[in-house]
Amino acid sequence: MPPTFDPASFTADSRTNWTTAAPFYDLISSNLFPPITNVFLEYSNLQRGHSVLDIACGPGTTTAGAAEKVTHVGKVLGIDLSPGMLDIARKRVPNARFQEMNAESLRRPPYKLGQA
Repeated sequence: MPPTFDPASFTADSRTNWTTAAPFYDLISSNLFPPITNVFLEYSNLQRGHSVLDIACGPGTTTAGAAEKVTHVGKVLGIDLSPGMLDIARKRVPNARFQEMNAESLRRPPYKLGQA
């Protein structure tokens, strides 16, 4: 009989594994991701006052850049499955909000993008 896939167990294991790996991932991503992150943020054309949702924000590497672009006038929310990643992100980007959440829990908003 083939093995079965249990989504709940997979999610729980992922949460645990990413939390354990968070300090190491932060070290690696802080050194490798900035060039990519900078290009992404430039391409995104974020402006002062914009709102940003960073899905699977990890240790907040991209979230920090987004928060700089939108300034204190904008809003930044980072979500991640891992409490360990969020602990690092909260320290890195104190002016953003963070929430522990599985990205699969997100639902499409009842409005079109670009509308309030």
